[in-house]
Amino acid sequence: MEKGLLERVVLFCYHFVSFFEHKKNSHPREKKFSCG
Repeated sequence: MEKGLLERVVLFCYHFVSFFEHKKNSHPREKKFSCG
């Protein structure tokens, strides 16, 4: 697997989770499972 692609996915997931948490304040536990 390409490292650039992996970094892109992680960045996207991180931004998506942070954005989702701002909209709906959920448990920090969900933060980990949201990304897989």
